[in-house]
Amino acid sequence: MFAYVYFLDDRVKDSVNVKDIKHFDPKNTTDFSSTQTYWILQKGRFTSGQILFMKETCEEIEQFLATGKRIRVPKLLDKIPPENNTSERKEAKDNATAQKTSIEEGRQTFLMDILKKRQALKRKQPLCPPHSTTKREKLIVDDEISSESEDELIQKSKFDELEKRYKLLSRKYQEAIAEGKELRKLNVELQTCLVAKILCGNNTSPGSIKALPVTTGNNTSPGSIKALPVTTENSFEQISEKHEVDIGEGVFVHSGKWKKIQDNIKDSLFVKEMAVCIWGTSTLANRSLEGKSCPTTKSDPRPPLTPHKFRALKCCFQKWLKGKNLDEGELKARAGKLGHYITEKIQDINKKLKPKK
Repeated sequence: MFAYVYFLDDRVKDSVNVKDIKHFDPKNTTDFSSTQTYWILQKGRFTSGQILFMKETCEEIEQFLATGKRIRVPKLLDKIPPENNTSERKEAKDNATAQKTSIEEGRQTFLMDILKKRQALKRKQPLCPPHSTTKREKLIVDDEISSESEDELIQKSKFDELEKRYKLLSRKYQEAIAEGKELRKLNVELQTCLVAKILCGNNTSPGSIKALPVTTGNNTSPGSIKALPVTTENSFEQISEKHEVDIGEGVFVHSGKWKKIQDNIKDSLFVKEMAVCIWGTSTLANRSLEGKSCPTTKSDPRPPLTPHKFRALKCCFQKWLKGKNLDEGELKARAGKLGHYITEKIQDINKKLKPKK
């Protein structure tokens, strides 16, 4: 016979043989109590459960379940199984101990087999060769090979050291050549500036100086300076015999002031100092940028700045900005502030000339 049972621990329903129910020997399919707890075998151990119904075969239970009728789990009146809990626990403990012992014995047997196999392999492959002469010959060959490898390593290390020294000296040589070129260039510029200052201070003409030693990169002999100062590759102005720089549009400024203005860092200082150098302070005080009257003071309009001089200043400012390697957008934005800087300079001059109250 088979019983359809309900396990109380995990609340699972399943079909079992009545032989798997401990201390249960029914005479027919109705010889059971659905409100009583039984010890039922589940997955190798006995757990508590209750019998819902019984059939002669397992197929009959499946046919009954296929009808779709709901199987009610009745309320238990006796929650204690008929067998004593202590004996069941003892039996389960004994089973677990026996299973553990068998696992340990199997593991030990497995390890012993592995050990025996390794010992057998060691016997077949001994560490020492059978003949001592073979070992002696092998040692001699190894010594010769090791001595050759040591010589090769020593030579390789020396070669690597020499190669490193060669690279270091080559790099220092290149740096020395570059430094020499830079010093020669600075020497020429310094001598040019000194001659220009001498000529400006003594008001002498360039022809009065016969010769000035100049050290060049090709070790040439000293020569006479015919035109001073000498222009560089990056300059865009022309220098006259009066030591004035032609900045374009026929506008000339003093070479010393021009060089000083080019060394400025700020855009505003470059524009303001160039404006003073071109027009002068007194002229700027009586001029305006475009000749328009001031909307706040409503005074008479002042004459505008000279157009060709303004174009020359604008051209100089743009070339000065291009030398700073700016992108097109930033170059255009900074060049557009030229008029603003000139207006600020005119206002500053007028504030200084205004009488104090």
